[in-house]
Amino acid sequence: GETVTANRLIFAGYDKNRAGDQTLTVEYYGKKASFTVRVAALSRIVVVSPPDNADYFTGEDLELEGLAVKGIWEGVGEAPVSVTQENLSSFDKNRAGKQDVFVTYQGKTTSFPVTFVAMQAISVARPPAKLNYENGEELDLDGMTVQGTRTGAASIELLDIARLKLSGYDRFKTGNQTITVTIGGKSATFRVTVGPNPFVGTWEAVRDNTTDNIPYTITLVMSENTWSVSWPTIKGVITGNEYSGTYKRDNNNGKHSVLLLEKWALDRHYTPTAADIFSAAQLKLTGGSFDRDEVMFTKK
Repeated sequence: GETVTANRLIFAGYDKNRAGDQTLTVEYYGKKASFTVRVAALSRIVVVSPPDNADYFTGEDLELEGLAVKGIWEGVGEAPVSVTQENLSSFDKNRAGKQDVFVTYQGKTTSFPVTFVAMQAISVARPPAKLNYENGEELDLDGMTVQGTRTGAASIELLDIARLKLSGYDRFKTGNQTITVTIGGKSATFRVTVGPNPFVGTWEAVRDNTTDNIPYTITLVMSENTWSVSWPTIKGVITGNEYSGTYKRDNNNGKHSVLLLEKWALDRHYTPTAADIFSAAQLKLTGGSFDRDEVMFTKK
């Protein structure tokens, strides 16, 4: 007889989530057959191993690393089941004390214990070694130590920096900034300084009018949040236009950047797709009116 190619088979009628006998049909080039299968119901689930971390400060999210759960089907066997945060319930991360976290999978439930501890106070015992940043640099926490006192305890302990929540840092905002570290509902602060935006200022590019070979200067003005480009009015194709908009920066430690020029003004469509920054004194603008070739600007 003919050998049946498995990938040509079309199955229908199977529901993996419904227990009991099920009649399946299989079709092969218009020919159909049917057979019966029995889907066993999940009897229970069991925690094989709890998460590696069972102790938290109030407010922290549970970590699932190390958690292993298996399902048991009576008369069939057992197998690991996949568990996510959505399978967890019946705990309050903002309430101190020991709690049972319930795991529910296909209507079956098991649990594992965790403990949430409130903080009485925390403090930045030593700020990071790096407190001065070039505009655009990522925050560096190397060297920082944070101490905490648990509620109801007398001893002070060093806290894991990786467990702290940080807020308040804007790598593109010039000036002094207050950074807040939070854990267990308590906060402490330290201050950093971010240098000025190196791209703020006036940039110029000298080009030739392709019709009359008349040199002309294109002026680009960058502020903290906006950009504008203007052309002079000269004989030929340059008619004296100005376009402006806002921009975002994709930055690599303040050394190399891409400016994403976001919109245009006036009545002509102008969309420069990107401006690549090579240094604080050299800029390459492409896209929009610069589609034919790149225009290199120099900061004045």
